[in-house]
Amino acid sequence: MAPPLTDTSSSNYQDLPIIINGAGLVGCMAALYMAQHHGQKVVLIDKRQDYRSHKYEGRSINLAISHRAFKALGGIDQEFVKHFKDESVGLKMKGRGIHMKDLKSDSLEDQFGKTSRVGFQPYGISPDEYIVSVGRHHLNCFLLEELEKKFANVLQVEFEATPTRIEYAKMDNESVSILHFKNKEGELKSVTGKFIIGADGLNSFVRQQMQNNPNCRFSSSQTYISHAYKELSIRPNAQTGDYVMRSDCLHIWPRGDFMLIALPNPTRDFTVTLFMRQYKKRDYAHAIIPFYGQGVNCGFEDCHVFSNIIKEEQSKRGLKPTAFNSELIQAVFENYSLTRKPSADAILNLSLHNFIVMRSKTADPLFLLEQAVMRFLHKNFPQVNAFKPLYNMVAFTPQKTYADAWNTHVNRENFIAKIKQYAVQTLAACAISAISIGIYSKCRSQPPASVAVSTTTPGTTPSITEQTIQLSYSLYDASKGIAKSIGGYFGY
Repeated sequence: MAPPLTDTSSSNYQDLPIIINGAGLVGCMAALYMAQHHGQKVVLIDKRQDYRSHKYEGRSINLAISHRAFKALGGIDQEFVKHFKDESVGLKMKGRGIHMKDLKSDSLEDQFGKTSRVGFQPYGISPDEYIVSVGRHHLNCFLLEELEKKFANVLQVEFEATPTRIEYAKMDNESVSILHFKNKEGELKSVTGKFIIGADGLNSFVRQQMQNNPNCRFSSSQTYISHAYKELSIRPNAQTGDYVMRSDCLHIWPRGDFMLIALPNPTRDFTVTLFMRQYKKRDYAHAIIPFYGQGVNCGFEDCHVFSNIIKEEQSKRGLKPTAFNSELIQAVFENYSLTRKPSADAILNLSLHNFIVMRSKTADPLFLLEQAVMRFLHKNFPQVNAFKPLYNMVAFTPQKTYADAWNTHVNRENFIAKIKQYAVQTLAACAISAISIGIYSKCRSQPPASVAVSTTTPGTTPSITEQTIQLSYSLYDASKGIAKSIGGYFGY
């Protein structure tokens, strides 16, 4: 274990560490990248207890690791990727297992999907398109232990340290950041670094300090959804000790305004999460809502992108990988903001969108038909980007940013909506034309005597021709109403 932190100061700017507030998943990954790719000393600060010393008892949706997280893990060590793809650590989920509410059987076997009653919706079309269910606690402990194992000589960790203040100063004409905190003994300490990375979650202390500093000109906003979640579990079969339902998929019980999901564990149980609307309590646990399963993937990708931007800016200036200065850091953060802010906005939109998909559309036959058509087109025309399903772009295409994936999806949906609109209008026009042709044919088939009568006087019976004309107008009005109703059904 790394030694506890002491007051850190240096007269040499290049000897200063990178300070990371938050020793969670992203904090540890950021520390790995700063130490391995940039040769920096790292100081990790966390207000919690060392999570390796006690059993995790908090609420935690299982993590779903996909290609973006694996790419970032591989950027540190390919053995990390192999470790989490090992079935003793992580379980591959190849699609969604949908539990419909109209099951007639009350048996647990049917309800939990040992029969074919549970619909399976694959995530992708190739064998390597899957996500991996991993326990958050295991992943966090693994990263921290690897960090200490590989970089004990440049790493300092301080748990149970409550940050109190951030200030900025100058050293050798370079800007530095100073983090003041109170350690677990209640002593006031401080550490000086080149810059501070805030990996401290939703109620970030670093972000709050930036908001309170008028020189930062930093603004942010938070919006809460009305749904909260409750963690449950499904235990192994009491007789056999095996899974009670298939373990190669993410199980969903879609119920419109609420849903239940279950992710498999190597211990043959399932971590279950109930999402439901609440009007008093809200989900304060996520900086972005967790409905795309991309939180850890996005965070790890952030670290990978940040490291690459540092290398890019160093290369522009002819600096060594270990050389930093204020001008470089300023350029890095500006470049990073321009690069990642669109994707941060996009993953929020994607998460909101997928929440609706999971709780409602996974049970919608029309949506399933559209997805089947999209998979067919993508499988037969993989080179056509417009045919690539949204989930495939997000989870299995790390070379495409979240912003690119979302924009492609929005443009495609707009195009499909126009096609639907034209199709509905065309069908309605065909229906009107068919009715009109039928009426015209009926008029042409009447005997000549009926055609001779063109007017009527009050109190007389209308001629067959006049009755036909009146019927034609009535049917025309009715067909327009039908066309309007059909268009309204499809949202036009």
